[in-house]
Amino acid sequence: MRARNQALEIRKARAWTVESAEQAHQLLKTVDANLILTDLALPGEDGWEFLKRLRTDPQLAAIPVIIISAFVS
Repeated sequence: MRARNQALEIRKARAWTVESAEQAHQLLKTVDANLILTDLALPGEDGWEFLKRLRTDPQLAAIPVIIISAFVS
């Protein structure tokens, strides 16, 4: 994460990290996000449910989302 934060700092961008979809929803109500990166495997509400909930919120629905996930068996 340190390298990511340094790269973002150079570009005058900010990143926030949360542990769950619920925390993400709470944070997104308080920041001006331009992009959301999420995993599908989230504790509690999974990534698909997070995305559905995001798309039903008029304040957040237009924010682009990139899903990054890896499932290993």
